[in-house]
Amino acid sequence: MNEKVVEVHWFGLSLCEPMTFFTDVLITAFCVYFWAGIKQNNPRNAYWELFFLIMGLSTLLAGIAHMFVNYFGMNLHFISRAISGISIYAAQLATVQRVKNEKTKKVLSVSVLMQLMAFIFCLFYFRNFIAVVINSVIGLLFFVLYLQIREYKATKSEESKWIIVAILVGVLAAISTIIKFSPHAWFTHHDIGHFIIITSLYFFYKGLKTQKKSLV
Repeated sequence: MNEKVVEVHWFGLSLCEPMTFFTDVLITAFCVYFWAGIKQNNPRNAYWELFFLIMGLSTLLAGIAHMFVNYFGMNLHFISRAISGISIYAAQLATVQRVKNEKTKKVLSVSVLMQLMAFIFCLFYFRNFIAVVINSVIGLLFFVLYLQIREYKATKSEESKWIIVAILVGVLAAISTIIKFSPHAWFTHHDIGHFIIITSLYFFYKGLKTQKKSLV
């Protein structure tokens, strides 16, 4: 069944999916709030700070892309998706920095950089959302989640516990996007996914507010 897209005419402009724009802006606001919270709590937490800031920028651009699709086409969508990949890269680097073995840390750092470059190439070459899905699965589920589970088993770290929860909650947002469950034209699967993402980001924030420990 084709999804009905809400289109409104405000200020002489033809705008699409205004609710999706507002929920994207809401994610951006929470990202800024969470960034400020962990910055005050732990000034050394640079990569996680970048994760929140870049995620906020990505969702803001995504909201603009949805609302102004009649004027920008899909170009802003792909730019926002590329930036979201950089936010995942920041989360990967934040996790890598806590690995004790320096040789392993260097190998992992190069690996995640290569993944980011491959993602951006595939995104703009194939111009398909599946690149975002694959990058997220590899970056968060196969990489960050694995290392966080490894740490939690070794140290029972509260931080790792909540980051694990955050990633698993984030999976629900992906499922919402895949099945495209939209209870109303003004409240679509995009909006449902956005509220799930806010919940996921909160758990990241909750974990990062706890005492940090090193991976073993």
